[in-house]
Amino acid sequence: MVTSPTKLSGFTTQIHDHIAYIEAGVYRKIIAKDGQRQAVLVCLKAGTYLSKHTSSHDGFMIVIEGQGTFTLEGEETTLEAGVFISLPANTAHAIHAIANLAFLKVVDSHNDCQEHPPSAEGSP
Repeated sequence: MVTSPTKLSGFTTQIHDHIAYIEAGVYRKIIAKDGQRQAVLVCLKAGTYLSKHTSSHDGFMIVIEGQGTFTLEGEETTLEAGVFISLPANTAHAIHAIANLAFLKVVDSHNDCQEHPPSAEGSP
């Protein structure tokens, strides 16, 4: 895991090399973090549903691979590679992975990337 330096050192990485799908449904890995923001890779096993929740931090999500649905304030969006989502703080959202789904979430920095409620297999 990357610590919280005051300035992020430059580096490159291939996101696909970090993708992993686990039986528990949700895999998270901090790819980079500094005092201002963090990039977290989130991988959801097919069938995983993250129920409606909010984040206290503004952020962006970029879908890397897979398929799913994203519900933001009651409006549903289809998730597939290349989809970009701007996620304002304190907005209710939910995610359902139809196929294995991986996305990069870039948010204002905070100490806990485990902001989602426990996941469950199956439909919402």
